[in-house]
Amino acid sequence: PIFSTFSENPGAYKISQKLEQLDAGLIVTELIILGAYFNFAFFLPTGARHSAEILFETPSFVIGFLVAGLLIPLAIETYSIFFSKHSKGGKNLLIAASALVLLGGFLLRYYVLHAGVFQYPW
Repeated sequence: PIFSTFSENPGAYKISQKLEQLDAGLIVTELIILGAYFNFAFFLPTGARHSAEILFETPSFVIGFLVAGLLIPLAIETYSIFFSKHSKGGKNLLIAASALVLLGGFLLRYYVLHAGVFQYPW
C-alpha cells in the first residue's frame, strides 16, 4: 500500500484502499494462526511448550512483535479504512503501519529462531 499512497493518479486511491483492506485481513489471519499455534504448543509436553514459554517470557517478543508488529498496525489500518479517507495524516499513518509490520515480521523470525529448543527424538 505504500507506493500507491504517493501517486496522484485517481485510481491509486482505490488500489490503496483495497490493499489496506487486504493487509488488515492478513494481519487478522496471522493473529488467528498464531493463536492456534501457541494454543497447540502450550499443551504439548515437548520442546514446543518450552519454546512457547520462552517466547512469552521475553518482553520484546510480546511488546515488539505482538503489540508493535501486529496490533498497532491493525489499529492504524482499521482507522485508515473507516475514518481517515486517505488524508495527508492517513498517508503518514500508513507508512508507520507498514514499517511496524516489517519490524514485527523480523522480530517473529528472530525470536522463533532464538527460542528454538533442540530435543532428541527418543
